Amino acid sequence: MSDTFWISFFGSMASVVTAVGIIVVSIMQLRTKQAVDSADANRKAESVAAITKTEEVRTTLQASTAATDTQLAGLKKVAVDTHTLVNSNMERQLRLTATALRRVSELTKNLDDEKAAALAEALLQEHVAKQAIVDASR
Repeated sequence: MSDTFWISFFGSMASVVTAVGIIVVSIMQLRTKQAVDSADANRKAESVAAITKTEEVRTTLQASTAATDTQLAGLKKVAVDTHTLVNSNMERQLRLTATALRRVSELTKNLDDEKAAALAEALLQEHVAKQAIVDASR
């Protein structure tokens, strides 16, 4: 076989090896691109899932806050109503006590009964004054 044949043969083989190399590199690039695309798709899916979960938490928190606000408003009303009732009854009791002790002191003319009546009247006036401050602040 002649030298020309071998030169042609090795030249052809070099071309084949080069072509196979180009094919291998192309396949590797394609697989790398597919892996990158897959990773991007996974990141996007994870991002959408995180946003969805965040929205669920926000919605749940808003509903919980609204329910708590409603309960607190109800409790506030009960507290105000109870306070009003107790103070009203306290004033009635102090007025009744002051009136009764004043009558006793007028009947007995006793100094101790007079002091008790004066104390009861002072306590009544103190309560009325404090209640007026509370009522004005509402």
